[in-house]
Amino acid sequence: MISLSFFGLKEEPFKDNLDERFYYSTKQHERAYASMVYCITSNEPAGIILGQSGLGKSLISQRILSSIKNYPQYIPVLVLIYPQMPKTALLKEILSQLDIAVPKKRPSTQDLLELLHTYIIARYREGKRVVLILDESHFLNVQALHLIRSLTNLETPKEKLITAIFIAEERFVRRLQYKTYESLRTRIKIKARLEPLNLEETREYIKHRLAVAGATNSIFAEETFPLIFEKSRGICRNISKIAGQALFDAAFEQRRTIDLPLLRESLKGLEGLL
Repeated sequence: MISLSFFGLKEEPFKDNLDERFYYSTKQHERAYASMVYCITSNEPAGIILGQSGLGKSLISQRILSSIKNYPQYIPVLVLIYPQMPKTALLKEILSQLDIAVPKKRPSTQDLLELLHTYIIARYREGKRVVLILDESHFLNVQALHLIRSLTNLETPKEKLITAIFIAEERFVRRLQYKTYESLRTRIKIKARLEPLNLEETREYIKHRLAVAGATNSIFAEETFPLIFEKSRGICRNISKIAGQALFDAAFEQRRTIDLPLLRESLKGLEGLL
């Protein structure tokens, strides 16, 4: 990429991916992460992280997964939910990640559920606990949500047998207000909410990602950060989009520093995309 060679970067700093090295952790991100680790290690039945798209929820889910893998008594499963994901597909994905063989003949949803129930109970007897991390939970349909509820029904007289961590947009919690989801809603014991970054966090987010990519100077003039913050509304994905476009434009124009006029030109090319 032109910006990499021009600025001497080792890799693209503003790529939209789940690389934990580029994870910029604010106090609220740390709180959300710590809250869910506490939820899991306290053997609570469910927890939830809420926030609008582009605030870094998926990176937190990856971090939770990496952290919980260090606890031998937990078996974490991270599932990325897609729109209208059937409950059978959800079950098969969970079983696949747990390395549970699914019968070749077309098994019913009940057959798959019994396989999972048997596994969860067997691992619990060994002192292990399954942890479901459900990213993009707002896409769970009615049947899939009731499936998760049924899994959280598994219990001994002392505790539930699994922990479910929901990573979702705000609309998800509004759905849970319906009476049909009352039993699931009441099992969510710990909640964390992510808000957009402030101006200082926006500045540090950009500097952090540049540093990880190998930058030896800030590249962005201090005067550019307030405008990036304003146009991005503090949403991490938008910040990366603006900064990445400006970085490309600066390299193309052979400009070592991104100043306000150059940034304004870059923003024109992003009209309608933020």
